Amino acid sequence: MPTKKFEYWVTDEGVTILVAFARNGLTTDEIAKKIGISRNTLNRWRKQYKNIDIALSAGFETSNMIVENSLYKCATGYYYFEESVDKDGNILKVEKYQKPSITAQLSWLNNRVPSKWRPNKTEITSKSTIKIENNDMDEKILEKSKSILHSISICSEETNEIVLNPEEYELEDIKDEF
Repeated sequence: MPTKKFEYWVTDEGVTILVAFARNGLTTDEIAKKIGISRNTLNRWRKQYKNIDIALSAGFETSNMIVENSLYKCATGYYYFEESVDKDGNILKVEKYQKPSITAQLSWLNNRVPSKWRPNKTEITSKSTIKIENNDMDEKILEKSKSILHSISICSEETNEIVLNPEEYELEDIKDEF
């Protein structure tokens, strides 16, 4: 679709197309590309022209509701009909049941009740330094520890100190290696 000025996109036809793009799952970047503008320009238009903002918001909301409803159905289980053909060529509708999905249930609960259901992560809350002393460790264990820590770029070659920076690492990332 060729680049069109904002005048087209504020018309009823343009707004209808924008709603459809958003409803069909396109991201803001994809919509901007499709209409031949940058994401920044589209964001500026959303601020300047209420009908563009309302159109995109409505489309995004619609697609989100469709996915939420599908996720809910997967989490709780549902009945559906499947067509099959018998040996005489007759089309039969067979009712089937899709059992609840534990993955969908966890996804739902992680997002709807995060305080209860999100996995707890141990976080390092301050900068810490650990010095590796080789007098208490077997040489192979020392080298393996240093190798692992160097591979995630937190062990100083010169001093054998492990510097844990809370902005970059979580304790789980390190613990899993041992």
